[in-house]
Amino acid sequence: MPVREKAPAGAPCWIELATTDRDRSRRFYTDVFGWDAEEPRPEFGGYFNFGQANERIAGCMQHPDVTNDSWLIYLCTADMATTVEEIKGAGGQVVAGPHPVADLGTMLVATDPAGTGIGFWEPNQMQGFGLVAEPGAPCWFQLSTSRYDEVVEFYRRVTGATVAAEPMPGGSQSILQVDGLPVAGILDGANPNLPEGHTDGWTIVFGASDTDALVDKVVAGGGRVLVQPSDSPYGRLAMVADPAGAQFSIVSIAVGDC
Repeated sequence: MPVREKAPAGAPCWIELATTDRDRSRRFYTDVFGWDAEEPRPEFGGYFNFGQANERIAGCMQHPDVTNDSWLIYLCTADMATTVEEIKGAGGQVVAGPHPVADLGTMLVATDPAGTGIGFWEPNQMQGFGLVAEPGAPCWFQLSTSRYDEVVEFYRRVTGATVAAEPMPGGSQSILQVDGLPVAGILDGANPNLPEGHTDGWTIVFGASDTDALVDKVVAGGGRVLVQPSDSPYGRLAMVADPAGAQFSIVSIAVGDC
């Protein structure tokens, strides 16, 4: 089982659901993925973690000022002060933080030059999600943006990642690499060949042993299919939304594929 002790700086390390209905989200994700769910913690405003196989997977918190449920990705940083300066210098904006979270770490939420939200986490006691490349765990992270060149440069500068360009029909994509390993992708959102229903923004791709069966669970739980399952070079892929509209993707994998 691919357990990760810590994420390298620049790589995604945590995911968090902002929800308008904490109890509904709790039921949906535990039913769909078979995740465990901690009890909400009053000292953290009712925040709780989802987990699998005794490893953290994601956080969840009800936000009274959120109108649309959504997932937020956090990138690991070893120096939050430097990250703040790089965000500002590269055309982004700091939205919230940096704030210490007890002795767990320090968090910050920002927007990139296209206005897309992205989090940053400087770990202390909490390193982030511990399970990767496993059914039910984060497998890949993909950003689509119509301000492609500017946004690619933003993430290269802020994370320190290496950018590997991969031309594709109708547009471009880049792979962010940390320590020689791919950690996330950036797509040109203006590409006319992207599937119907595709929207700009970050997408979390969760692994699945059977994409079609998991999509059926999403629908049974009140979610929607945004892009029907189809075969791809990376596995059988689908995009869905939970009952409140938070989007994510699913890809069939064998353990360790991602």
